[in-house]
Amino acid sequence: MFDKIVAGFLSIITAILSAFYVPSQLTPLAAPHGKKTVSQQISVMSYNLRFSGEGDQSAEARAPLIKEDILRYKPDSFGAQECTDDWFKILDGTLTDYAHVGVPRYLFFGEASPVYYLKNKYDAVKSGTFWISLTPDIPSRFPDAQFNRVCSYVVLRDKSTGFEYAHFNTHLDHRGAYARIEAAAIISKKISEICPDIPVVLTGDLNETPDSEMYKRFIGCGFVDLRETAEIKENVTASTYHAYGTVDDEIIDYILTNPGFLIKAQKYVTDLSVYDGVYPSDHHPVYASFDLQNYRTGE
Repeated sequence: MFDKIVAGFLSIITAILSAFYVPSQLTPLAAPHGKKTVSQQISVMSYNLRFSGEGDQSAEARAPLIKEDILRYKPDSFGAQECTDDWFKILDGTLTDYAHVGVPRYLFFGEASPVYYLKNKYDAVKSGTFWISLTPDIPSRFPDAQFNRVCSYVVLRDKSTGFEYAHFNTHLDHRGAYARIEAAAIISKKISEICPDIPVVLTGDLNETPDSEMYKRFIGCGFVDLRETAEIKENVTASTYHAYGTVDDEIIDYILTNPGFLIKAQKYVTDLSVYDGVYPSDHHPVYASFDLQNYRTGE
């Protein structure tokens, strides 16, 4: 009953926004400039963990399966969604090669969208979290969103090579259509402020399919979808959200990058692993490996 009341209220807000709201201008992703320096192949994942469940779908039951999924690829970094305090404890206790950045959407509680990275390979040069809202620097939400939504990021520097890239990770609101449309403007502006001159990876559950206006706005910023450009593609037409095997037409999880720094995308996988009939989550993880180029300006 309460959920229906919330849905009705948000529908009214959406109707008002439809009449009066003009989406914010997109900030184009910066083109590289300067002299080419180090290039490197990296690999990343995006994984919506599903915050809870019961029986075979509980976090405790699914945790070993999610660990196996991640360690099968052992990405340089991965973005997680629906990461609760319980999930932080599970991942920190089982994925001991990784450190993470990111705070919950209500700052001290609630789901988070952290970035995990290989702590022995990379130093975290800079990190933070902002909110998908009209006031992104404080905990808040867009008017038609049901929940606060965050984007967490980290700038990583390879300890051996000096190669740098930034990983941004988010989970957009499932009800707020305008919150999702606005997200591309908020995230592209933050990227231009935080790390305009290095390769950027954006992972996330964006809660809309590739034919949506939201997706078109992210591409309009200059992002390229590695699902489209990878040389080797595995299961890329499969639904990433599957609701434990009951949904088959919802590609809503993505790995995007800024193409000016992209040399080549080798591989993209939607991992469909099921373990004795048990799904690790209600989303399939997505994985990509690709080559990125660093540049240097000045002497």
